[in-house]
Amino acid sequence: MSSFEDSFICFTKVISGSSDCTIKSRAEEVTSTQTSILIRAARLGHKDCVVYFVEQYNADIEQVGSVPYGAMYESGATALWASVVGGHIDIADYLISKGAEVNTTTNSKCTPLLAATSQRRLDLVKLLVQKGADVEISDYHGLTCLIAASSRGNADLVKYLIDVGANVNRRRIDGKGALHVAVRCGSSKVAKMLVDRGASMDADLSGETPLLAASILGHVQIVEHIIAKDLISTINKIVAIEALGTALLDKMQDAASAVKCWKKAMHERNIIGISINPDVDNPLHSEHFRELTTPEQLEEIQDDRAALEVHSMLLKVRILGPAHRVTMEAVKNKGAELAANGEMQLGIALWMQVLEAQQKTLEPLEPRRLVFLMTLTDLFVYLAFVQPLEYDIMMYFEDILHLFEMCTQEIEIGTPALERAKVSGQIVDFRYINRIIPLVMKLLFLLTTLEPSLSPAKMHSVKCSVYKLVKLNASDSTGGTLLHYACSNFIFSNLESSLSSKFPNLKVLNLLLETGADPCASDRSGYTPLHILGHLRNIPGDVLEALLAAGAHLDATNALGESFESLRASRGEKLHQIVNPVRYTSLQCLAASTIRRHGMPYKGILHDQLARFVDIH
Repeated sequence: MSSFEDSFICFTKVISGSSDCTIKSRAEEVTSTQTSILIRAARLGHKDCVVYFVEQYNADIEQVGSVPYGAMYESGATALWASVVGGHIDIADYLISKGAEVNTTTNSKCTPLLAATSQRRLDLVKLLVQKGADVEISDYHGLTCLIAASSRGNADLVKYLIDVGANVNRRRIDGKGALHVAVRCGSSKVAKMLVDRGASMDADLSGETPLLAASILGHVQIVEHIIAKDLISTINKIVAIEALGTALLDKMQDAASAVKCWKKAMHERNIIGISINPDVDNPLHSEHFRELTTPEQLEEIQDDRAALEVHSMLLKVRILGPAHRVTMEAVKNKGAELAANGEMQLGIALWMQVLEAQQKTLEPLEPRRLVFLMTLTDLFVYLAFVQPLEYDIMMYFEDILHLFEMCTQEIEIGTPALERAKVSGQIVDFRYINRIIPLVMKLLFLLTTLEPSLSPAKMHSVKCSVYKLVKLNASDSTGGTLLHYACSNFIFSNLESSLSSKFPNLKVLNLLLETGADPCASDRSGYTPLHILGHLRNIPGDVLEALLAAGAHLDATNALGESFESLRASRGEKLHQIVNPVRYTSLQCLAASTIRRHGMPYKGILHDQLARFVDIH
């Protein structure tokens, strides 16, 4: 046995307590992780083994491997990094004395110093800094040691890092610096220290300043400390006080203090002559939801919790915008509360308003809009099919159609964004479109359900809206079109399983076909809507007939060479038992099938349109 094998077995015995009979399997396990023995020993704190390999076998202390770190593995880690993560200062000191590089980084650009900071180990941090560790090296998220220490509210670490030269104004890639994260974790001591050491009040990439963040989280001490330092403009102070009032009402349940904050803000506005015009400044300001602008108005409602909550919600909309998570939560909760109190239409109107405001301000394919699109769609499905006796769904026709048009707008502005990403070689994220299309289909289903009660004029407006959607040629990540969905039974979720039998849906299919949907459209695997039907256990005859009458080809094949006939044959059904194939087989289809079956050349010979026709047979 070689000396290396001897040492390997020695180490395996030490770290596992294994008997000789299990050493081989244990050794294979360690080897399979592709983590060196030295790194493993350093992480587990076996200094004798570390010294043994370094001294006796001149082990490469810069060798890298994968080390458990939290719930994941960090790749590209050295023995020094592993010893720091394990919290073994004696091993770290020894490895540095043997020449270990203190500023080496893992594959995610994490240094030993950054790991020590994340572990809240001031002793290790001091050791590494004394040995030459650079406090300014950041990981690939832009996380520095000072930001990491601030995010954990560790005042001693923060003070030490600043004292040794850490830059208090470094930012992560999201624009958040040490002060931002200290505010987020609610550490008044750290936040005050950073402010006193010159931390900037600049906003992050979302437009949120540390002061505003402190205000909406209700950190009174931090807000007061920043304001007292006179580091910001008067108007920003006023806005912060207004936002603080919303947090005091919502988080602290302190209505008196909230009203006091709002009155103070109104007083300050009067002094500098900058008043609020809710009709202009607040997209949700309306007949039912009015932002108050005078102390007298506040006094009238100071004992009315519901009225104060409306004012608080409107302040959030004005200050944070309709797409901020705090605003969205407030609006969603208020709408639900109104609905629960019998004011369903008012709650729906509120959600519609915030959706419209979001569409004016957010970028295409912004997931935050999806929250209200899904909430409203699910609400209308609930009213129409779960509680049909309690609610007259016709009352909400205009709202349903408007929501359908907003979903259409999402697809209209989102599809070009996806195309641009494709052309530029970026990774195309279809998740948003994949969730929007089922919403559209649910709304189409609702609109067709209402059709018998609609006037010709209203039905015409529905068809115009559907026509606009169809012209967009909307498809999901697989290339599935609206007709593919109309022929599927996966529109509704498990929670709506009672409605799954509604699809495939003849009315939705006919509406799409009438407004120009292509019955022969295929997805990226060559599946046409007819193929989707062919996969179902039971095929609705009227849906099949409608699709064929619109021009779907019975003999169209997918990428696997499967046709509708072969799909049904796999279920033991013959084509003539389902439909009369003669009625839906043209001479063109027979000719195209013959060309494909005999491998006759046609590309470049037939016109492109005819060649595409042959392609699908």
